Amino acid sequence: PCFDPELFPLAVDYILDSGLFQDYKNRVDLVDLYGAFKLADIFSANFRPLNLNKLDISTRDVEKIIGDKLNKYRFNIQVRIANSRENVFIRAPTGWGKTSTSLLYSVGKDVSRVFILLPTVTAVNKFYEKLSRVFRGQVGFYYYMYDAYLYSKTASPFDEELLDRLRDSFFIRNFILNYINITSIDQFLLSFIQVRKYFIKRLVFRNSLIIMDEVHLLTPSMMKVFTWILKNFAKHYKLKLLIMSATFPINLMKYIVEYGSVRPYKWFDLSDGYKSLRRVIYTLEDKDIANSLQDIVSDVENGLKVLVMVNTVDKAVEIGKRLIEILGMDKVIILHSRFMFRHRVGKEDRIYSLKDTPHVLVSTQVAEVSLDISYDRLYTELASLPSLIQRFGRVNRYGKETAGLNVRIFKVYEASRRYPYSNEDLELAWEILRKYEGNHLKNEYQMIQELDSIMTYDEFVDYMERESSHMPLEEVTSRHKFFYSLDVKDDDMKKLLEYRESFTTLVLPHPDMINENYIQLRNDIEKLIDTDYRLLSEEERLIYEAKVKASLINIPYYLFLKSYDEYERKGFPIILLDNYEYDPIYGLTKVEVKIK
Repeated sequence: PCFDPELFPLAVDYILDSGLFQDYKNRVDLVDLYGAFKLADIFSANFRPLNLNKLDISTRDVEKIIGDKLNKYRFNIQVRIANSRENVFIRAPTGWGKTSTSLLYSVGKDVSRVFILLPTVTAVNKFYEKLSRVFRGQVGFYYYMYDAYLYSKTASPFDEELLDRLRDSFFIRNFILNYINITSIDQFLLSFIQVRKYFIKRLVFRNSLIIMDEVHLLTPSMMKVFTWILKNFAKHYKLKLLIMSATFPINLMKYIVEYGSVRPYKWFDLSDGYKSLRRVIYTLEDKDIANSLQDIVSDVENGLKVLVMVNTVDKAVEIGKRLIEILGMDKVIILHSRFMFRHRVGKEDRIYSLKDTPHVLVSTQVAEVSLDISYDRLYTELASLPSLIQRFGRVNRYGKETAGLNVRIFKVYEASRRYPYSNEDLELAWEILRKYEGNHLKNEYQMIQELDSIMTYDEFVDYMERESSHMPLEEVTSRHKFFYSLDVKDDDMKKLLEYRESFTTLVLPHPDMINENYIQLRNDIEKLIDTDYRLLSEEERLIYEAKVKASLINIPYYLFLKSYDEYERKGFPIILLDNYEYDPIYGLTKVEVKIK
């Protein structure tokens, strides 16, 4: 039965219930052993040898990655950090070179693989391109949209190189082929907290180095999963950890150490570097950001690059529509999470092409990290203090000081339950910002100090527990005896996923939801739905799956639950939502979002 995918879970349950595997480590090893058998079977069936060679990374390699931006003094500090034998936590300013030099931490350490976890697919793509220039053919990347990304970047859909990479997608998504693997943070979490999957992927993390950047972006629920993984697997798997962020609250570091049972560890606080930086001067405005559109227009017309950041998709669409009406399509880009992947990639490419051209980018939180472009002005809605510090990092990014006002922060009223920030976070941020408005902000280190003093550690723990209390993690994992874990059909899971917009799912919009002006797009979606997958050749299936993924939209799970999902088939849900439509300019939006 152990070789039958359907019977193996029953066999595991029987073995565990028999009392033969009461020890937790033995339970984990039993499941991983099955994963190893499955992988061996798959390699054998594909006549594929496993050639994984450890890559010897040197300081010279890292110097090549950094290039002209290498700072010898800073590099020497980074080498000393890399020589640490403990698990490492780093707080250092934006632009310090944390991500690029983190690879040095693998030097002299006996690790089987290196995993670099980044917060967005944009960050994954850009860092892969950077490392590939130095470690050609020895580094891989993966996230769920991997094949869609390859398809969107290939001129011919049946390009032989594309097909070869798509054929290898199983091995790539399970991180088998490469010593260095760049992936998204959620892929790491899902490898341990599987949704109705066998643990084929989990075992490749044994004896590996985990480098996690921008850890502060994890929601309390994600942090609960992350610390659960560390507590239950890190020691047994002999994981080595390097966790970092430009805005790394010391309470968060302590929380990971305590609840993740991370020992031994070393904390490198290099935030003194913020003392020499004063890249922003801001003002607070007690009014809606929509009332300042004429100022935004004037800035663009005067040759400036302007970033407008709001907290919800509806607000981004409202502002974007009004600016397009005034400035035209050529000078306005709208970016948020509810675009088809192919349109999202196109928008990001366009942003980089306009890095030296006056324009306005209207975005939600998706622009807080990973976009390596510097804007002249920032108009932003009030957000939590960590988020605002990240938003500040998009302005005057490569400078050290600003000569005048370059950031305007607008108050938010009546945050709803599904709003990305709590009223408590917003009120606290507003109170702190008032202290340093205008010339009262002497340097950015003041904000880092405020970040550390927002709560006592006990208050921070209470906050984390309160914000993640809806997540039945221990109960569900115990029920499934560490073989299965969270199941999206469980009532507990549905309750969890309905909470705010932190939890999302990928869907294909029904053709009736496509804006009537985009006839070709509507026809493309209809063709995808009508295609009989069973009649396709192997190559056609690979291309078909990539095309489907390229057309998927990321939506909040609570919104998915409101849709008509009787169209679910072929492995992906097709949604039909009342009062919503999709077009490539504005994304998936409520029909009632009109120009006011």
